[in-house]
Amino acid sequence: MRTIFLSLLLVGLVIYANTLSHPFVHDDLVFIRHNPEIHRLDHWPALFLKAADPVPGIKVANPYYRPLLEILYRVQYRILGFKAWGYHLFNILLHVLNAWLVFLIVERGLGRLRTGFPSFLLPVRGLSWGTAMLFLTHPVQSEAVACIAGISNLTVAFFVLLSLYLIVRLRFSDSGPAEKRLCLAGAYVFYLAALLTKEQAIFLPLALIALEVAFFLSRRGRLPDVITPMTVAIPGQEPPLDRRVVPAGISYLGGFLIITLLYLIWRKCLTGQITTVILAYPGELLLRLKAIGPTLLIYGRILILPMDLHYMRSLDILAPFGLAWSLLLVVALLSWLVIRRMPAIASAAATAAWMWFFIALLPMLNLVPLIHEYSWIAIFEHFLYLPSAGFFLFVLIAADFGLGRIARDQSKRILTLVVIVSVAVFGGLTFRQNAFWRNEVALFERAVRYEPHLGRLRFLLGRSYFFQGNMEAADRELASAVDIMRDYLKKSRGPQARRFYEYFIREIYFVMAHVREQKQEYRQANALYRQALNYVPDDARLYKSIGVNLVRLRDWDGAISHFRRALRQDPDDSGILNNLAVCLIETGQTDEARGLLLKAVAADGHFGPARRNLDRLDQGKAGDSG
Repeated sequence: MRTIFLSLLLVGLVIYANTLSHPFVHDDLVFIRHNPEIHRLDHWPALFLKAADPVPGIKVANPYYRPLLEILYRVQYRILGFKAWGYHLFNILLHVLNAWLVFLIVERGLGRLRTGFPSFLLPVRGLSWGTAMLFLTHPVQSEAVACIAGISNLTVAFFVLLSLYLIVRLRFSDSGPAEKRLCLAGAYVFYLAALLTKEQAIFLPLALIALEVAFFLSRRGRLPDVITPMTVAIPGQEPPLDRRVVPAGISYLGGFLIITLLYLIWRKCLTGQITTVILAYPGELLLRLKAIGPTLLIYGRILILPMDLHYMRSLDILAPFGLAWSLLLVVALLSWLVIRRMPAIASAAATAAWMWFFIALLPMLNLVPLIHEYSWIAIFEHFLYLPSAGFFLFVLIAADFGLGRIARDQSKRILTLVVIVSVAVFGGLTFRQNAFWRNEVALFERAVRYEPHLGRLRFLLGRSYFFQGNMEAADRELASAVDIMRDYLKKSRGPQARRFYEYFIREIYFVMAHVREQKQEYRQANALYRQALNYVPDDARLYKSIGVNLVRLRDWDGAISHFRRALRQDPDDSGILNNLAVCLIETGQTDEARGLLLKAVAADGHFGPARRNLDRLDQGKAGDSG
């Protein structure tokens, strides 16, 4: 066991070593680097009493309630500050722990197979190690591990796997009632922790129920020895069915259901809704349901052939899906035929693995809308982080069965070699995939290559070029982004969707204007700011920015007018107060200017320009805009 853990640790550190030098990127900046509350741990109980706003300035479609994740970010900051390598190392170690839990669950679940029922060519430990290694090294996991903000996926998986492991122990253990009660209590606590980390964890009770029912029915009138997502029953060792025993065996499920119900009620009280209203737009829901088949095909393909991995993967729900559903039905039929031909033990384990894959993925299959833009739904690769364990277990069981029928004498050696080669290839691909997270330009260039239709991606790439200093490339991408977003805005009917596109159009014009400012094209920059005002007419930033450019053009009256309008929107902004005072000084209105500067200093005692301008005013010198 120690050797297996060390092998997982060593491989994990090697394939993710290149992430240790990566800075904060994209969502890392939102949740950590630029989070104004990141330093606060004094009011952590309040985090459980309110929903969060993950994107300031825009209302997200789905209520955001993840208090344990918020606390984790703040604890990490208290220990690590803004040392990005520490956050990356934490992600790597947590990913290794998750792989270790996958190993423990599979090995304990299949452990009884050691006692004289050789349904598999590989030993149980070999199957368990292979599943854990594929889970650890597959490049699809890079999005969850190489991105610091991917900690949400790693942490929810950690709590879910801990809960599942304790249920496996509970159902297998021959220990006394005290230890079983401890395991059950721990399973409940970790499930609740998972829910408070990320709502995705809500699938666990459904997975356990489905797997219990499937295994119970598979025994055809006999009570399975153990029923969990990664376990099988042993022919000839099951006691005769006693229906009075069944409720006792699965009574633990009641606790999971009660916790889920209480969580949903609490979430409803805090956010006003359990989640986005699924049935609000029946036509759209039907389109999303039709997209489930193609989504499953895409996920299955990238797990087998991970050659085009990229951020913000999407799918157009308006596309025709007849062929995709036909292929999915063929795949499902072939899987069913393979499972039916397996020995009973292998068949039950393969069925359990498939169930885990599908049910763990269910919350991310757009039953609840997860929409990038217009008709493009989100099929992020990090959605596969936890479900992939079931997929890899099924593949190994199917390969074990298939090779055993084709070349039994050499099949064990062949399968071992295939697993080792797959781990090596996946590890190399993961190391390469991590490199795209080294900065935002690399990340978004690759994403735009595969998703050129997403205006938000074009905007993010254009903004990244701006910060890199590549103004020509920034201009090109931002122009494409605003064209795409304006087109979506024209097609949108709902007020929430329109506000979404208006927000992004404003932000795109804002950055486009900054590009013009870098070229010292101040009139063109102001024209772009005014374009943005057409969508959000009460944005103080825009009036302030126009005023600053008018100062550069020595248009004092125009600057005063715009700073006054900005001040009406944000009367306590020290920068606006100072800039208006500078213009008033230039036009001889020194008394009003003094009052504004005093107010700016009172609002922000550390704001240097206002203090300096007060001194200059006393000395009769011109002011300094800030």
